[in-house]
Amino acid sequence: QRPEQELVDELLQRVCAVLDPGAAVAVTRDAYGSARGVASVGWLDDLPTGDALLAAPIWRELLTEGRTLVRAGSVLAGRSYEQLLAAPLSYRGIFLGYVAVLDKEVRGDADHAFTPDDRRFLDSVTALAGAALDAARQVERLETQRERLEEENKALKGRLTQEVAGRRIEIGRAH
Repeated sequence: QRPEQELVDELLQRVCAVLDPGAAVAVTRDAYGSARGVASVGWLDDLPTGDALLAAPIWRELLTEGRTLVRAGSVLAGRSYEQLLAAPLSYRGIFLGYVAVLDKEVRGDADHAFTPDDRRFLDSVTALAGAALDAARQVERLETQRERLEEENKALKGRLTQEVAGRRIEIGRAH
């Protein structure tokens, strides 16, 4: 069972290896809306926090639209960009976070635009990642449940041992 942060780190590495953005982020949130996993590449000064990324307008737009979005000329978590491509991480209608890539690195060319193929790739990767994150969280929940049941089992066995020991003493006295 891999922790969520590891999955988020690997996801961003793979996206960057293919899309070659100037900067990129991936963030996931828990059921209460707080950040869980955060990874970023290409931020020069302050690294973006999960809370800052989940407070960004692009997150609200992704929640509303529910699909990959392209935006031009703005700022994400303190970093300006010419073009942004952002895709939600979701599974069965539940939004777990998002991935955003900023400004394609183009050698010798001034165009920082992502192609339709880039967009299709990000769509595919984030769909797979959403399923992987959901599966990891289910395993985590089952693990927590198993640990809780083990503790409960120990406590019940302890109580039973005490009760049986108490009865033996009483039986012993009766004779």
